Amino acid sequence: MSAIEIFYEGLGFSMMEETNTNLIVPVEGVKYDITLPSQDFNMGDTTATSFLSMVQVFDYNVSNALKVKLNEGEESFALYLTNIPFFDADGNVPNPNFNPNVPVGVLIINGGLRYNEATKEVYQVTMDQIINGEDTDLVLSELVKTAVYDGNNESSVVSVDPNATGFASISRDGKSRVLTVTAALETGYQQSDIDSAVAEKIAEYQDTAEYKEHYDNIKIETEGSLMDTVVDLAIAVLLAILLVYMIMAIQFQSLVYPFIVLFTIPLAFTGAFLALAILGLPISMPAMIGLIVLTGIIVNNGIVLIDYINQKRQSGKTVREAIFDAGETRLRPIFMTALTTSIALLPMALGFGDGGELLQPLAITAIGGLFYATILTLWVVPVLYDLLTRQKA
Repeated sequence: MSAIEIFYEGLGFSMMEETNTNLIVPVEGVKYDITLPSQDFNMGDTTATSFLSMVQVFDYNVSNALKVKLNEGEESFALYLTNIPFFDADGNVPNPNFNPNVPVGVLIINGGLRYNEATKEVYQVTMDQIINGEDTDLVLSELVKTAVYDGNNESSVVSVDPNATGFASISRDGKSRVLTVTAALETGYQQSDIDSAVAEKIAEYQDTAEYKEHYDNIKIETEGSLMDTVVDLAIAVLLAILLVYMIMAIQFQSLVYPFIVLFTIPLAFTGAFLALAILGLPISMPAMIGLIVLTGIIVNNGIVLIDYINQKRQSGKTVREAIFDAGETRLRPIFMTALTTSIALLPMALGFGDGGELLQPLAITAIGGLFYATILTLWVVPVLYDLLTRQKA
């Protein structure tokens, strides 16, 4: 509520982070939670209803003028003052702002504030203005419409339900209140199906008369959908492939040889998807991360093979002779590299330990893609090398 925000900000508190008082204030059929700033806020023994009775409500124009004034951050500006008869303990310095009709110690509107209707500005009147007869603007304290709480009766603007419960905490994005709802999936459900079902339910509710009548100003958004995750990870995979290609192009001093090595990546992805399909696992975010890991691992076999072929060609052998020699010589290192990597990922693939099933798709993706691509690499890379370098031979 605007009046309560002005009250807090007038005392120098920030409303960016709030805590709840478990009080609900209905206003014209809409229920508001009464909140406090998250900073230390000590009202002594004041009850919640007494506190709300101190919060004064102004009309729209005056409220906007107060917000503008408070946003200026003027340290000397005080909207609320403590209602005390004297400034000193001995009672020698009287308080001109004291209101005998209000209990001592409560907060009241500063009697020295004025409101200019023409400029719609709130300011502190000076003694010189009063003496010179220039104090002609409206007294702000006389413009108060009512207090937030004035008793639970028919004539009261609001009513308070002290037994009602509200949110334990309130979050804001900018100046808009945000409520986050999270949920976890049970075993056997896929996120893509849940995303579609939730979106359908939200759309159905937004078409109801209840929503359009009471909650049409509320914006509902969903985050963390599988499609958003797939798009982000697909971009990461493409970036990984681009970086791998750039590094190999620098290493081989050629644009053709890295292109041959990149053909092993689709083979690895095919093996990864086959492994997930055989084990009945969905394509989840850990599985997508496994594809990114696989992109960096699987190219090693092609690099080793092409590098050795180039070495043999430099020693004077033909393309075919270099290919056969490299295949025979590098067969064992390639298989040993794939085997040691797969064995290292095996415990993760079996899902041992608490939460092991979370990373299980990652390991299965890596092992399946590595095993499938390693076998086909020994056939595809030599064939492509021979086709693309035949003229040079």
